[in-house]
Amino acid sequence: MRQVMARCLRNFDQLFVLSMVADSLTRMRRLGQIRS
Repeated sequence: MRQVMARCLRNFDQLFVLSMVADSLTRMRRLGQIRS
């Protein structure tokens, strides 16, 4: 049971990082459009 929890936590961590990166990328793109 503990191994399953650790695996789920690791997958959730990767998803969290991916969503953070995508959010920052879209924000940067929006700022670039406003600037230019």
